[in-house]
Amino acid sequence: MLRSIHGMSVPRLLWPDAAPGTQKSVRFSAKQPSASGQAPYHSLLALTPEQQTFLSTLQRVTSRYDKFAVQQWDQNKTPPLRLLQDLGWTGLFVTGVPFNAQLQSAETLALRDKLGEQGHARSLALAAMAFSKNLGAGTATFLGVNNGLAAETLAKIGTPEQRDYWLNKLNQGVLTYAFGLTEETAGSDPRSMRTTFTPITDETGNITAYKLNGNKKFIGNAASAPGHKGADYIQVFAVDDPDKPPKNRTFHVFMVPRKLIGESNITPSGGEYNKLGMREINNGDIQLKDVIVPAKYLLGEPGKDIYGKLMGLLDETRLFVGAMGLGTTEASLDEAFKYTFQRQQSGVPIHKFQGVMFPLMKLEARLIAGKLLAMNAAGLVDEANRSGGKGPRRNPIGHETAMVKLFGSELAEDATRQAVNTFGGNGYMENPAQSAGLAKRFRNAKVLTIYEGTSNIQRNLISAWAIMDRFLQAKQELRRMNPKALVKLFVLGSPFTKQVAEDLLRREQRRVDKVIHNKEATPRQKIDAAYDYAVSNVLFHYSEKLNWLKLAWAKQPPDDYTGWDDKSIERQQRINASWHAQGRM
Repeated sequence: MLRSIHGMSVPRLLWPDAAPGTQKSVRFSAKQPSASGQAPYHSLLALTPEQQTFLSTLQRVTSRYDKFAVQQWDQNKTPPLRLLQDLGWTGLFVTGVPFNAQLQSAETLALRDKLGEQGHARSLALAAMAFSKNLGAGTATFLGVNNGLAAETLAKIGTPEQRDYWLNKLNQGVLTYAFGLTEETAGSDPRSMRTTFTPITDETGNITAYKLNGNKKFIGNAASAPGHKGADYIQVFAVDDPDKPPKNRTFHVFMVPRKLIGESNITPSGGEYNKLGMREINNGDIQLKDVIVPAKYLLGEPGKDIYGKLMGLLDETRLFVGAMGLGTTEASLDEAFKYTFQRQQSGVPIHKFQGVMFPLMKLEARLIAGKLLAMNAAGLVDEANRSGGKGPRRNPIGHETAMVKLFGSELAEDATRQAVNTFGGNGYMENPAQSAGLAKRFRNAKVLTIYEGTSNIQRNLISAWAIMDRFLQAKQELRRMNPKALVKLFVLGSPFTKQVAEDLLRREQRRVDKVIHNKEATPRQKIDAAYDYAVSNVLFHYSEKLNWLKLAWAKQPPDDYTGWDDKSIERQQRINASWHAQGRM
């Protein structure tokens, strides 16, 4: 990928002898080993012929819009509706989901089938990178809301009839959708949602409609804009009763026609489209006041909770936000590298200065690492989808996609900032002729760390699964130990090991208690559970005595009894008295 020029490695994009028309996005090339034995790119980054055709098709469409046209979308705050139609003609707009085969050529059908076999998530991740690189993260987000979140919701939750109708319209670029999940008090925690649905029945008890009440906030593509009336349908998520315990609530999602909500109840977030970046997509706040929605607009089956599917959907879409960050990073670095050859200081190009190039090279290394991370996660998502969502862990993809989202979004922030610094004053200008669009990319990159779960939420998810992995490993080790060995572990083990063991004991107690009292459990299951229950009780008994056991082992009295229960204090006092009598203290 790199060639030496003036003693410094630069991307092939800058090779002076590159053939005319060479595709700029060379980091994803599936180049085979040369006759000289040069190694190919890592297999995770190698593309199949079908994926190369897919990206070439997207490149052919997006190349019709230069950086000045893209800048106009941002300045005028208008979504790229023409782009929707152009992509719809390719027949590859919503890859991997059902569509009307009669509208597509045999060649397109075969390509779509191949892409689906090779991995739907991988294709969408590649598309997210390409859109973000060529057109900017704002346009990629508009397409991501319309053809990512909304399309995936239909594909995973809707009935076959619903998927066939709405996804066909989406694939043709005829209808636009919005994803209405976020609320004032339910951003990173959807279980805190307060929007409600109430079934309306007829005389025979059949549900004919639903009444929606609540408020949604920052809903992308919801508000109207110059030349765009806003989303035709808004996917509204709601619960039956927000005051129920979280696990007892029923989540539903409705495809609500815009006209049922009313234009007066959809207002631009923050006033007159006053956003720092992502201006190609218009966010809106929605008020739902006794909105009556016919039962046919409910996605899925009545009464069937979709919370689990929603969480699985969000696990997947984090991957695409991270991919947008990687596309933004690649575009920023490409422009910065080119500028280092054009800009001269003290009579030499600035690429001669290590202070200029070293930060860019560090970002280049992080970019390749991010792509490897993203393609690995995409492969896991595809594998999980093929196996019906089952994997080696309880959630096979949430951990990895959270890493991609965190890594890609924060890398985009760092890369755009460094690229603007490389351009100096020119990078601060909004005119694409001066800044090469970096000012806009710099503004857009910020929100990548906020929406679809903030960076700290991703860190929480990653840490939770990291601890869970180690907990499961520790559980397997603990189950192979006898009680005496476990007592020693409690006394001498590290605080983390003790915490894992104590958590394990409490979890085991709850689990085996359910098995023992389950009438459908087999005798063998009850015998195993009884054994686990006995061991757990013995171990938990010792874990409660951890404080005084450790002190007795160390043969030294405590300095502070804060947090001790009365029994432990009394027991330690007896030990102290015994030590005094024996002259140990």
